[in-house]
Amino acid sequence: MIFAGASACVGGYESPGGGDAGGDASGIDATLDAGGEASGCGQGAICDGTCVDTRSSPENCGACGHACGGGKCQDGACAPVLVASNVAQPRGVAAAGGSAFWIRNGGVERCPVTGCTGGPTVIWNDVALAVNQPGGTTLVTDGNQVAWMASGNAGGNGRDIFQCGVVGCVNGFAPKVATGLNDTPTQIAVEGTTLFASQNTGAARQGPLSTLALLGTGLGSDVPTGIAADATYLYIAGFAQSAAGVDRCTRAATGVCTDRVRLFLGATYIAAGGGFVFATSGDGIKQCAATGCGGNATVIMPGDKAAAAIAASSTFAAWVNSGSASTADGTVRACALPACTAPRTVATGQEQPVSVTVVDGFVYWANRGVGTGTGSIWRAAL
Repeated sequence: MIFAGASACVGGYESPGGGDAGGDASGIDATLDAGGEASGCGQGAICDGTCVDTRSSPENCGACGHACGGGKCQDGACAPVLVASNVAQPRGVAAAGGSAFWIRNGGVERCPVTGCTGGPTVIWNDVALAVNQPGGTTLVTDGNQVAWMASGNAGGNGRDIFQCGVVGCVNGFAPKVATGLNDTPTQIAVEGTTLFASQNTGAARQGPLSTLALLGTGLGSDVPTGIAADATYLYIAGFAQSAAGVDRCTRAATGVCTDRVRLFLGATYIAAGGGFVFATSGDGIKQCAATGCGGNATVIMPGDKAAAAIAASSTFAAWVNSGSASTADGTVRACALPACTAPRTVATGQEQPVSVTVVDGFVYWANRGVGTGTGSIWRAAL
């Protein structure tokens, strides 16, 4: 029996609301063996000497060697796979080292990305999320530690950043709490082993994810809404200089970064990857080169004007639209980098997707659900 508010994990279940039928699901052209299409192979492709139908092969979906990781291949695109069900309103998702992590009101949990047959592993079971908990990215991991933004414990200690090892806060030890913050954090991000945080004061902080000893970066925004980083730059989105925009500075190993530059106006949540910055905005999903775009980001998905979260890796960008609070009409979209000229719908019919991450060629997202205990965690190969 699964009680409302508990979490259960299952593997191998494919969503009826899968990806689009059109387009290359992986963003990679199908690779044929020497000689191209073999005589008698029809519309299939020769993969490792065997004729396969890349429209339906889960090991060669849309391209030779493009595996769906447990999902079905439908018209050359990998269908979503359910990782965890009956999650009590998850608010964030992360993945690393073969595990998926999520935060819900009451705890931080994980299970294998392929799903777990029993209950999830509890990282920490005393987590309080405020009613006004921000969206975007509120949970991150580097594969060794997992950090989250919450209001403390059930007693409530004001919003802060906490961290445990991916195996959990063991032997009764409480999570580490960030030091160096001088106001409420509004968003967190991770790049490598460094955690970045924006605060209500507008300041940005950085420090080792292992210790959460955070120092100022010198980059800030009057009312920050998003933060992101890559190996070279740090980015922050929000209301700076009387206009909502994205600023960039060159990262320093520690301390203040340099060369502050305004990239473009109009952004809420942001992500960085593949040499680009991506943003949710009232104009739709935007893309700008990390080196600059002349102040004018390209709107790559004008229809998605209220996306709830966005993520990027070196090869893909993905975002979620929550839809209605009472109807399963949320969507998950993604595109291959660097072009990102043809975003595709990865999943439809989702119950309030609120968080997303892209890891190792897969997109993961958390559905808050449309009823008590109906939240869920999903993934799909891109």
